[in-house]
Amino acid sequence: MAALCAIRCGTLFDGTGASAIRSAVVVVDGARITAVGPAATTPVPAGAAVLDWSDRFVMPGLVDAHSHISIVPGDGDQIGQLRQEAVPQALRATANLRRDLASGTTTLRVMTEEHFLDVAVRAAIEAGVIGPAPALRHPRHHLEQWPRPRALGLRRGGRDPPGGA
Repeated sequence: MAALCAIRCGTLFDGTGASAIRSAVVVVDGARITAVGPAATTPVPAGAAVLDWSDRFVMPGLVDAHSHISIVPGDGDQIGQLRQEAVPQALRATANLRRDLASGTTTLRVMTEEHFLDVAVRAAIEAGVIGPAPALRHPRHHLEQWPRPRALGLRRGGRDPPGGA
């Protein structure tokens, strides 16, 4: 998406509790939404790229607050899926991320994965290796900021998380 963009929406649901707006405009500058409102009163800035979604219903991205990116529930034996080697899990994770994003989920809170897959996949998304994909949040994120995670007992099966400890 361009640095400055205006999205013309057929109907905009903003999730605030307000009524949906027909014929709306959303102005995005970089990663920030800077203006939202009816098209008649929300100007499109000069030089903005315009996306015409006037035939679409537009809403904020969904958040999945409890996810395991390498599990496909319909395949059964979820614990068995988590115990598989890292490569099959990683392949399922990338397919799951594509499905999640296509379904409107833009943020996932990953509850943990074997082989520190959640940490590695998040790093790959941030590096542009995997994507587009939802933003990943995981409980380990806060612990990764600490200088000595090994002192907290964050070793699984004798393995250190990616990047060392």
